[in-house]
Amino acid sequence: MSKKLIYFIVIFSFIASVFFQWVRWKDMNFLDSYMWANQSEYIQTGDTREFDARMAYGHPGGLIVEGTIIIHEIFDLGYEESLVMFMTIFNSLIISIICLLCFALYKSHLWWVLTLFTLTLNSANDFATPTSAMISPLIVLLSLLTLYYYKNKDKFNITSIFIFSLIIGLASSIRLDISIFCSVFFIGFIKLYNVINWRIFSYIILCSFSFFTLFDPFMWFMPFQHIKDLISKIVFHYSEFLPSHLSFLDVVVISLLTISSFLLATALILLRKKIKLLIPESFLITLMIMTIILYIIFLTSDYQARRYFQPIIFIWEVLLPVFIFNLTTYISFDFLSKIDKS
Repeated sequence: MSKKLIYFIVIFSFIASVFFQWVRWKDMNFLDSYMWANQSEYIQTGDTREFDARMAYGHPGGLIVEGTIIIHEIFDLGYEESLVMFMTIFNSLIISIICLLCFALYKSHLWWVLTLFTLTLNSANDFATPTSAMISPLIVLLSLLTLYYYKNKDKFNITSIFIFSLIIGLASSIRLDISIFCSVFFIGFIKLYNVINWRIFSYIILCSFSFFTLFDPFMWFMPFQHIKDLISKIVFHYSEFLPSHLSFLDVVVISLLTISSFLLATALILLRKKIKLLIPESFLITLMIMTIILYIIFLTSDYQARRYFQPIIFIWEVLLPVFIFNLTTYISFDFLSKIDKS
């Protein structure tokens, strides 16, 4: 891959992401955006309300408040406007890296362009909170990076440990529950298939925790209490929060493309002896198991929300074009020429 092409994909994707997301988000009221804007102000000013678990505290959302404070200080904007600007810049950076990774995985200009629009214009962001809007691209990046290292085992080096751990640390500092869950599967996957050994495995765990500590300001001065509070909030949302349930139709509507992608992946696995898979079977099965478990967890929780599904939905929607590309190499279109002749 030439350097010019790398620069083009990254720069174009970043600029396009900033444009589409800022135009869409600047006048949009995210769910709980006021909570995160307030939390940023509380932390910067030392207000004791920063520890209020009924508000933003405990997700942990450390990266969000740190980024919001930095934008607030640099541009002298209000906290809520600073929050949206930071979300736009950070997500655009992650999306541009995802687009480059898509091209590195499968040399198709079409896939990375479709991925760009999938992540920037996705309707799932209409019901997102700042945490779900920012965690979703990071989980997609982690999944594609796992796939990349699985397909390129020889390229996993000390830089790879740093990158992999950085992404996990960033994700964990935004929303701990989904980050740990997905990280367990993805780290377990590359260990199971001998991409890494136990020594590198331990390095990743240690470095990931270090990055999590770096990006979560509460870990700087109250680590043990903060971890306890994080666990308490996860349990609270799962089993003690005011009950709210999604209807079957709600789940189907938000999961329509995910279901389609899941079924296409299943078809590809069944056809694996007749067609060369662009996405390895082992990765697909791992992703399927992870998805099923997540859906069970979300749908058995007392508090159910569409935004909880966003990270796993984004993964399947990003992979959907690859499944379609893959199947079109197997399906014969000879019948079309026969129709034309008739």
